Amino acid sequence: MAISWEHQFRKARFFAAVMLAIAFFLPVASCTQSSSEMLLSAQEIEQIEESDESRHRIYKYPYKKVSIGDSKTWYILIAFFWPLVALKIREEVPNRAGLIQNTTEVLLCLMTGLIITELSFMYRLEYGGYIAFGGALLYATTSLTDIARLLWQRFRGG
Repeated sequence: MAISWEHQFRKARFFAAVMLAIAFFLPVASCTQSSSEMLLSAQEIEQIEESDESRHRIYKYPYKKVSIGDSKTWYILIAFFWPLVALKIREEVPNRAGLIQNTTEVLLCLMTGLIITELSFMYRLEYGGYIAFGGALLYATTSLTDIARLLWQRFRGG
């Protein structure tokens, strides 16, 4: 008994959504700080890191950037949790998952990538960032494949 590709895509999207949600609580980036509290670039870190023990690593967590007064809060929350909402929409209205929804999901994946890049800009990417990028890439891949399938069906007249 073969499992349908729709079921496989549903599982892949759920896995990607969970990856992004988990990455929200993991360190996305890090930098090295000296005792004088001076931030260094990634190139300087690699040159100095081994020779100076007065430096320590500072980790950046997305959930620490969330605060009521910050205007970026909603962007960060949307970047990490929109796939869970999209999956709920797909579950509630399964026949509406067409070109518009898949295209919107691809654009949201791009937005997520940009926000993760902004969170880790000029810092060393940590495992939470890799997990978040992986989740966004997996979700985008399933949506792009759905777009290609739907366009192929329209092209063939089906």
